[in-house]
Formats: sequence, C-alpha cells, structure tokens
Amino acid sequence: MEYQDFKYIMSDVSKIYIGAEMSYAEICAHDFAPFKFAAVIGQYLYKEVSPDTTLKEHLLAMTKDSLSYQTYHHLKILLKMNIYSQTTDKRGEPAEKWLIDEIVSVDQYVDEKTYHQYPEHAIVTELIIKKLPLMMFSL
Repeated sequence: MEYQDFKYIMSDVSKIYIGAEMSYAEICAHDFAPFKFAAVIGQYLYKEVSPDTTLKEHLLAMTKDSLSYQTYHHLKILLKMNIYSQTTDKRGEPAEKWLIDEIVSVDQYVDEKTYHQYPEHAIVTELIIKKLPLMMFSL
C-alpha cells in the first residue's frame, strides 16, 4: 500500500469516513469535507494540535484530559483499526495474524494502554464520524 491509500474522505447515508493519514489542514481544504467538521477542527482541535498533524499522530498523543478527546467523545467518533495479535497454531507454535477492520470507539482507544505502548500492533486506518452526533454538536 502506498502513503496515499489512507488519504480520503468518503460518505454514506449515516457516516463520514476519513483516512487516518490526512492532516487537519488537508481535511479542511478537501472538497468532500463536511463544513461542520471543518468548523469543529478550527474551533476546538486547533487549540491543541497544529494543522499539519495527521489524525493518526493526534490519536496516539490523545489523553482523557484533553479538549480534543472531549470533542471526539461528544461526536461519538469510531476508529477502524488493524490490530496485530499473536495466536498459536494446532501444534502450539506461535502464529501471526492481523485482525482486519476492528472498529473501536475513541473511548476504548484512549483507555487501552497497549495501543499507545505498541502503536505498530494497533494501526488506525480510518476515522468514522456519525452524521447525527455531528449535526447535533453545537459550535
């Protein structure tokens, strides 16, 4: 996969999907970015992060005390992840396996310490925004 593979914004009826390699400046400048999410970025998230910070970098540094966590919590943000786990085969020998498309809430992600200690074992690939909480969010 190339670097550009995780730089996208897509939408369906109830959700918006944003690739984790996009920076906040790229999201705000993108044609398909929802205006309200760009406004949330400008009003709340730019207080803690710079515009050239990617979603993946920001999520790794996020703590429960931060304003950005509170913002993502109220927006009910979900994260699509590739989680690496080691299993054993029938002979009891270690076997490696990727669990593809594990979806966790931002609360679960921030609470789970292993995601932050071993970021290469839990890779965030996509940020999922539900449209109803975004619509209800007041600026």
